[in-house]
Amino acid sequence: MNRKIVKITSLIITVVLLYLPIFAQESNSPFGWDLTYSSVIKTNKIGSKTFIRKWLDSDYQAPAKKWISEWQGEPIISSILIEYAAFSHAGEHTTKWLFRTKTHAYYWQDIENTNFSEIKKDLKLEVYDKLLTQLSSWKQAKPNQPKHPQSIPGYLGFLSLYDKDKSSQILLSEEDFLICKTKKCKGVKAGRLMIALESIILETANSR
Repeated sequence: MNRKIVKITSLIITVVLLYLPIFAQESNSPFGWDLTYSSVIKTNKIGSKTFIRKWLDSDYQAPAKKWISEWQGEPIISSILIEYAAFSHAGEHTTKWLFRTKTHAYYWQDIENTNFSEIKKDLKLEVYDKLLTQLSSWKQAKPNQPKHPQSIPGYLGFLSLYDKDKSSQILLSEEDFLICKTKKCKGVKAGRLMIALESIILETANSR
């Protein structure tokens, strides 16, 4: 009788361990992330009148939480989430979710109020792994100091990472995306995030 109990107990433990990543995705904090971003906002003492706080105060619900909770494929072992305001007068919410299972990697994207903006593509594992390695070494940049009238002060987005059961979240500034070459911004160069995403953008464009 004792042997039978031991076998049943071992089976239960095995099942729980196997599906633990899926259970974690269905929690209120998938991958340990705060998708309200209130914790990272509070930690960095971001004021209520800043652009990023006003952007978050809208009623918009980003698709990331729904995407993660509804995933039915293999257990996700690492993940990257990028959410930011589009460079337009409306600051549309832009969501990029990249994630990896044991055998596959994926890139999903959605831009608020934009036709044909949804993307769901497979990625090469080496492309995803290279990006994750790059982003995992980053420290949060200082808030952006406006250099021209169209510049967005402070921060305009968030980067969330999950890998090897560890989670992190940092704020993204305008210069993570684009850097003005002159004070009047007559020319721009890519910021570190756009440089890091270049291989992703090229791969998804070529697969259409």
